[in-house]
Amino acid sequence: MFIKHLLISALISLILTGIFVLVFRRRGPWNSFLIFFVVVFLGAWAGGIWYPARGPAIGGVTWLPFFIVGLVLSLLLVAVIPPPEETTVELLKEGEKDTEARKKLVLGIYFWLMVLALAVMIVARYV
Repeated sequence: MFIKHLLISALISLILTGIFVLVFRRRGPWNSFLIFFVVVFLGAWAGGIWYPARGPAIGGVTWLPFFIVGLVLSLLLVAVIPPPEETTVELLKEGEKDTEARKKLVLGIYFWLMVLALAVMIVARYV
């Protein structure tokens, strides 16, 4: 089941990430396709294996919990950032540079803590 769960969550995450990045032009708070994919992938995998099996099955794996968790996580990630500002000139004051650096540090810490928590959830389910 491990490989089936991995593949179904990767497929669903790739589809959801593609939709949000290509159609809606949103990449989450990290503004990166790869990081958005990794978070959605791990979240869909962790949520899909812990959520009760409901819905239709593909190859013996019910895909609906993976999809629901991945969709909710994707929506939450893109909802936390404001829409991008369209400007041709970017003027940053010294105070704004410090704020941007702090924001990137906090998002980096948040990313690694979330990845660690999701990995622990995945490992705990299979052990």
